[in-house]
Amino acid sequence: PAKFIADHRLWLESEESKMISGSVDIAGAGAGETVELNIGELHEHLTAMTDGRGRATFHFATTNLQPWTPEHPKLYDVALSCGADNIIEPVGFRTVRTQGKEIFLNGQPVFLRGICIHEEFPLNGGGRVNEADKAQQLLLWAKELGCNFVRLAHYPHNEHMARVADEMGILCWEEVPVYWTIHWTNSETLANARQQLAGLIARDQNRASVVVWSVANETPISEARTTFLKSLVDEARALDGTRLISAAMEVRSDPADPLHKMVDDPFGE
Repeated sequence: PAKFIADHRLWLESEESKMISGSVDIAGAGAGETVELNIGELHEHLTAMTDGRGRATFHFATTNLQPWTPEHPKLYDVALSCGADNIIEPVGFRTVRTQGKEIFLNGQPVFLRGICIHEEFPLNGGGRVNEADKAQQLLLWAKELGCNFVRLAHYPHNEHMARVADEMGILCWEEVPVYWTIHWTNSETLANARQQLAGLIARDQNRASVVVWSVANETPISEARTTFLKSLVDEARALDGTRLISAAMEVRSDPADPLHKMVDDPFGE
């Protein structure tokens, strides 16, 4: 239709208050369009009007919300509609934050036990993990290893991966391919990286499983590199302030003990 749901995002603000916030962007709309949000299982039926940019916002408290966890990956069917356009999407609600050196999921400390996964399938001739059943198999193997967490390295994987992780209760680190030694002072390279990061966030911003946006992989330390990466951190925080932000950093060995590995990258600050 001429006016359609172009973007939407819902997130749990607090595990204590069970307060949910959200926004829906209607392409082709100005102010005054009616947007409906329904979560039948929570008995939530709300309407909001678009502003001059075609955006409607929601902010409401629930009473019987079951937070998404690896042990109980609860998903709710969220229905959105505006005029002739409507969508239904399964969404889980959870919070993630840090406190000191600990990571908290829904206010409870969680220890991430995981592995790195590439978008490759080892059976039946191999190939890309571009189907949901292949994503499910890789994540099943991760669970059999005792993992509750996977790093999807070093690039955006197919969207099936995060959706299946939502269903299976696997926490995910998602990454863009800012990799090793690229042209840190090239404005076009930075624009490319920002575009890929923004696209990944837009696609998976409603996936409860995704808890980390990673902006780089093993980039040698330099002032130009750190400035480049800091701009990606700022971009990620501006687009989504509800998840953790990280990067895969290089390690160095202690000269007195080669088995003692240290990560002391200034980018960590």
